[in-house]
Amino acid sequence: MAPSFLVATKKELSAVLKKVSSSKVVLKPLYGSGGAGIIIEEKKQIAPASLAYPILVQEFIKSDCGIPGFSTQKELSDLRMVFLNNSLIFSLSRIAKKGSLFTNFHKGASAILVPEKKIPLSAKKMAREINSILGTFPKAHYSLDFIFTNQGRPVLIEINTTPGFDLLNIVGNEKIKNKNFIEFTKTVFN
Repeated sequence: MAPSFLVATKKELSAVLKKVSSSKVVLKPLYGSGGAGIIIEEKKQIAPASLAYPILVQEFIKSDCGIPGFSTQKELSDLRMVFLNNSLIFSLSRIAKKGSLFTNFHKGASAILVPEKKIPLSAKKMAREINSILGTFPKAHYSLDFIFTNQGRPVLIEINTTPGFDLLNIVGNEKIKNKNFIEFTKTVFN
């Protein structure tokens, strides 16, 4: 995972920013969705007094090459793997709009489905390790979001406990939408 720190005060933030090796930093509120409240900024531009604490501080991972073996051009994109009952049901690549650092669909990113055979083995291996821990929760619905370094190494950015199915309405065909809806209802209602 990207080096991450939970920060409760301005003083703690100052100490953490010294530990983060990247020049940019990612600041995330503890709750939210769709990229709301996330700040990606140069460390020296951060205004500690303007932040609502506590926050999660993460090292910024430079990623300009997309998903190894899948992306056809250099782009800032991530890989979201969505699981129901600890089984992968679909994956997609969220691609930041030109000039943006956000891969969140609600912040203007686009998305395309990633066939399971195109998911890099390194990301599948990491997902298996995470799933072995999350397997304690038999009816879990979550996603694992990875970004890849420019050297092609996957880095877990976050785990979402409520990944939406809204993107499937845009990138999925009827067969995929129906399959995932059935799997989702089995999880929720069984």
